[in-house]
Amino acid sequence: MSVKQVLPPIDIEGSEVIGYAIFDPDHVDSDGKITTAAFTTKQLDEGSLSVCRILYSSIEEIQDKIISPRTSRKPDISFCGVLTTFCQDICNINNEEITSFFAKSDPLDGFPSHGLIGFTEKFKLNATKSKKTQARAELMRIFGNIKSLKEVFP
Repeated sequence: MSVKQVLPPIDIEGSEVIGYAIFDPDHVDSDGKITTAAFTTKQLDEGSLSVCRILYSSIEEIQDKIISPRTSRKPDISFCGVLTTFCQDICNINNEEITSFFAKSDPLDGFPSHGLIGFTEKFKLNATKSKKTQARAELMRIFGNIKSLKEVFP
């Protein structure tokens, strides 16, 4: 019996959980604390921070599409776990009443649950370096602590 894959809708619902894979040493310090390197301003400016729509993904997909490719390219890194938050929490980060971030679906071939996070165009046009730093700190805060794949996909 084959299992039919459910394709995610294009729009991400506010209640959807967004996951972000974390690797050591790229994203954490020697104490295992998330660093700003996990959320680079360059990626946020470009709108290219790759995330996963947890509801439409699986441990196997995370392993095949995120962990294995990254660790095979960079054998000196290891997978730590996943940060998660709700889409609405990302999109509700505001700075002087300007929405700071977007989250959008970005399905890839064989990876339909792929998504992207970045600074909104309006925020980029109006934000100082300091405001971007503050917004990034809030994004890091709402993603919280690293969870294992078994915690994310019980």
